[in-house]
Amino acid sequence: MDAIKLNTRLGNSTLKLSGVLRNDKIKEIAEFALQYLTWHVWPASAYSKDSGFKRDDEYSDALSDHLKSEGQTLLGKFFTDVKIETAKWDKPSPIAKLIKDFLGLGFSEDEAKVMAADTLKKLQAKNNGATEEAVDA
Repeated sequence: MDAIKLNTRLGNSTLKLSGVLRNDKIKEIAEFALQYLTWHVWPASAYSKDSGFKRDDEYSDALSDHLKSEGQTLLGKFFTDVKIETAKWDKPSPIAKLIKDFLGLGFSEDEAKVMAADTLKKLQAKNNGATEEAVDA
């Protein structure tokens, strides 16, 4: 395999890079590429001005078909046997999001629920103009 080369910059430094992909890292690199394409390149084409869709459009069969088509076109350039499924995404409630965050920090489910409820109570009180001391009282 030939070396991959890139001339770029980081901040105020120019960089000339080259390297040969390690065979034992091909799957890992492919996963990074899939994530990058999905989060950055695919949305740019799926929600372009000419697409007729916007990021905040409600989920529909038409949007699903459009996303699948755009994804197949993009990912098919780099991957074979591409399978894409879509479904409606429901935004988690504020309490569910906080619980997930606390679980990710290593707290038990019971601890996460208590801390999330307390945090949400303090945030709501703060948004209503109450001080933290008044909430804790």
